[in-house]
Amino acid sequence: MATISASTTNSPNSPIITINAATTINKNLIPSNFPQWRAQFEALLIDYDLIDFVTGIQKCPAINALNSTASKAANSYWIRQDKLILHAILASTSTTITSFFLPTKHPMRLGQHLPIYMRANQERV
Repeated sequence: MATISASTTNSPNSPIITINAATTINKNLIPSNFPQWRAQFEALLIDYDLIDFVTGIQKCPAINALNSTASKAANSYWIRQDKLILHAILASTSTTITSFFLPTKHPMRLGQHLPIYMRANQERV
């Protein structure tokens, strides 16, 4: 199971959700198992109400000078949750794939580029 340290409401008052990819995804991502890996990871993200971070629907809140305490908390929460999702995704990939995506800073970008990368590499397998 995933290590859960939170409720699944995406607000700065909710604890952050961490995913232990080693115990929730049964195989590291390689080009030949992309459909299975994607289905597992997508189901996990939907179950923990985190899919919007990957799809881009949940955007990083800007810091508002008029309400800086609340907006800084929301911004910090989003960044921390986003990085934990990115970590879980990268931890569940093979080293060749991980190295390809190291410059990626957000799960949303991985969500956009992984299918393209996988299609190109499946043809070589």
